[in-house]
Amino acid sequence: MEKTAPELWIVRILARLHLAGALLMTGDLNRAYAAIYRGFEDEQTQSDLFKATLVMTVCHVHWIAADLQGMTQAAIECIRLCQNTDASQILNYGHYHLGSVCYQQNDLDAAERHLSVIVRQPFLNYGDTYAYSACGLALTYQAQDRPNEAREVAESAIAFMLQTGNTSLLPVVQAFQAELALRQGQMPMARQWASHLSAPPPITPLFRPYEPHFTLLKVWLAQKTSTSSRLATDFLNQLKAFFKRTHNTRFLMETLAYQALLDDTEGRREDAVAALEKAVKLAEPGGFIRVFVDLGPQIARLLATLRFEDAETRRYVAQILVAFAPAEPKGVREQGLLVSAHPLLEPLTDREMDVLNLLAQRQTDREIAARLMISVSTVRTHTTNIRSKLDVHNRRQAVQRAKELGILSTI
Repeated sequence: MEKTAPELWIVRILARLHLAGALLMTGDLNRAYAAIYRGFEDEQTQSDLFKATLVMTVCHVHWIAADLQGMTQAAIECIRLCQNTDASQILNYGHYHLGSVCYQQNDLDAAERHLSVIVRQPFLNYGDTYAYSACGLALTYQAQDRPNEAREVAESAIAFMLQTGNTSLLPVVQAFQAELALRQGQMPMARQWASHLSAPPPITPLFRPYEPHFTLLKVWLAQKTSTSSRLATDFLNQLKAFFKRTHNTRFLMETLAYQALLDDTEGRREDAVAALEKAVKLAEPGGFIRVFVDLGPQIARLLATLRFEDAETRRYVAQILVAFAPAEPKGVREQGLLVSAHPLLEPLTDREMDVLNLLAQRQTDREIAARLMISVSTVRTHTTNIRSKLDVHNRRQAVQRAKELGILSTI
């Protein structure tokens, strides 16, 4: 910045961004923000385009720090400042950042609205804006249960990279196509992509809404072999160490969630719960939702077992669990949260319903065992499963919760 002419403000902003990234990686978040925002005082140029570019740049710092509220404010300001300019590239960066926030907070309609602006006009954007917006829009369509449209967006992104000869971003959208295949149950296609990798993606400072590293982890976890488990364990350890060392909160939370999945799959339930609790505490201030929902029902079952003393954290976990319901669930508002008409992550089995009905009659374990001709220990196992699925602590609460949800049979 000292050696760059004032009129080259775009170069100076890029320098500020790299300085901010370095400061953030050392753990000095306040100075990271200041490195960018000082541009409002230090730079001679103070046009709307300059200001829009500056606040757009700070979105990257907010993202890595997992500050979705700050990122929202900066992105909205970027879009506002661009209204009187002809800089569609910077304007669309604002939509790109805002769309990424909306997706993570599970506001899928808003995410579609912002990301579609960019995907509809690929030649008006910088290559990375288009590529990652296409990934985000495809994920949004997938979350909205629109798989065909999701595939169309991913295929269009690959076609665009081939058409423009963008060899830097082509591997990213190809990895994303494998990610989408996994979410649509096409494991062979995802496995084929992973088998063609000569090595895992390098662990560099990650700051995009989609990173291929986690697609590779998903493939390994899905394979469930001793080799894939070892590869996933080693890679997770490397990622955790790097993200902790570089203070990358956004991707540390996701890595911990994957660690919870691996631990749970291999029978280390206590370790899985501990890792997931850490991920939740990192994600809560920003209100991240999709980072958990996109990992599927296994993570939902683990989330349902968490017991936080803090009421705010319990409400946050409840918000995440509600998001596992199908797209556009019918529900009512209760204490600021959407309560789905069918909020159970895993339905009660017929036998569990039998036990629940007898619990409602206040029968003891022995009486229930005799009635159903099963052992007392089996009754207790069913009761434990019922409490877990209903997210309650005792039998009386289980009966009351079941009545509220309308799933308790009439006696």
